[in-house]
Amino acid sequence: MDKKIIQILSACILISMLLFSCKKKQIIEQNNEKINLKSAASYPVGFAVGVSNSTNSVQYWGNYENSPYWSIIKNEASSITVENALKYANIHQDGPDSYYFRGADSIVNFAVRNNIRIFGHCFVWHTSSAQDWVKNMTVADSALWEKRIKDHITITMQRYKGRIKAWDVVNEAFRQDNGELRYNDPTPKTISNQGSYWARTLGKDYIARMYKYASEADPSALLFYNDYAHESEGVNTI
Repeated sequence: MDKKIIQILSACILISMLLFSCKKKQIIEQNNEKINLKSAASYPVGFAVGVSNSTNSVQYWGNYENSPYWSIIKNEASSITVENALKYANIHQDGPDSYYFRGADSIVNFAVRNNIRIFGHCFVWHTSSAQDWVKNMTVADSALWEKRIKDHITITMQRYKGRIKAWDVVNEAFRQDNGELRYNDPTPKTISNQGSYWARTLGKDYIARMYKYASEADPSALLFYNDYAHESEGVNTI
């Protein structure tokens, strides 16, 4: 083929590509508000969202709802999980009979206003984020603590009934290395190996009862069990 013709064809292709690129950029700019994760995905997509439970400020990110953090959530998420504000230690900051819902309310109200699905997390967790008065409970207090955790589940679920429609009831009740129920505390400073004061105080069959209480509190809610390391366990042993 003549060299000059090749050059002309190459120039035409280059111009066409540039025109296409400019047109595509123009379309993206015109529809920028529609191009986000929640509209691109065919399934719910979102984030774990955290706030301070004692104030209405977003944890680590500045003023509540006026920060880039919340703008990203609003624009990109169709579903959010309440990261820490609904955990036992955060709700019962001053003791088992105190209830702090300010942080959770902030997240739930934000999600409802912006038509974002909410996933509740979690009622029972083994880890040391619980207050000292929880860690010091004994088997002798079993009946009392059974009532307290039942009240915690019932009051919390009924507060958000109709707004939070799915919950992690129990979180990380098993050790990731061998699948045994967390019970004793062989190495208390290592979160992945910690035992569970709930199991020791309420008995090894406590998990089933937690789901019973949750089902009674909101029969319409979807109830889940959550654990971790599923995507990586065994990778280093293959």
